[in-house]
Amino acid sequence: MEPTNILQQIVLGEVAGKNAAIHAYDSVTWKIRTGFLTLLFAGWGLLLKSLAEHESIAGQGVTRLVVGMVFVSVGLTLGGWFIDRNYLRHKFRVILALDQLMDAIGASAGDYKTIPTHLLKVAGHDADRPFLCGGYREAVRTGQYVFFAPLLTLVVASAFLLKG
Repeated sequence: MEPTNILQQIVLGEVAGKNAAIHAYDSVTWKIRTGFLTLLFAGWGLLLKSLAEHESIAGQGVTRLVVGMVFVSVGLTLGGWFIDRNYLRHKFRVILALDQLMDAIGASAGDYKTIPTHLLKVAGHDADRPFLCGGYREAVRTGQYVFFAPLLTLVVASAFLLKG
């Protein structure tokens, strides 16, 4: 096998690997987000069901449960949000690295020896690689809605629950 063919296979394998990594990061991100929403609302649903079934729990007991659940919800939200942002940074490092690799492939005119070797390395876990781009900012904004809108809703609902 010619060295050019081996190099071509390495470059094309790296393109395929980066595409697979992007999809894997995307899958993990949505599992984190849906898992967070499931845990958050299931926990609150169980609490409210328990309160409705046990009318004997009164005053201070309800307040402690609800305030405790708010603290648990804040912790779950912050933890999920930080993990989500971490995976998004990894994902967009790979996306930007793939974009650079594709540009280098296009500019190489078939001479794969001209492709910089740093573009053939793992990109997601390289903290020196850039990740900021329009897609990253949009994904972070979506994550903020996923994590903080439900929390805000639950805090407001808790305030009404405690007043009534």
